[in-house]
Amino acid sequence: MVSGDERGVISVDLFDVERVEAQLDAITERRAREARDASAVEELWKESTEADRERRREENAAAWRAYHLDQALRLEATASGLARDHRARAKALLWAEPGAA
Repeated sequence: MVSGDERGVISVDLFDVERVEAQLDAITERRAREARDASAVEELWKESTEADRERRREENAAAWRAYHLDQALRLEATASGLARDHRARAKALLWAEPGAA
């Protein structure tokens, strides 16, 4: 509590000063703790995000590998079918009468 006398001297109750200082210390400590907590949360978020990105990269790589392997099998099946067809036509033409092609 602050009070003055007739001479203009101000007196301050030391209990009030200590109480205010304790409140300020508590506020400062709370804000520092909240900042540390926020930093920890942000770090966990960064780690989680990076882990998720890595998982998606691996999944995409696996999907592309599967696509290319499947495409190779399809192309091999198509090409071998076409090759069989051309061999059969060539063989048929070998024994065909002239001018029959």
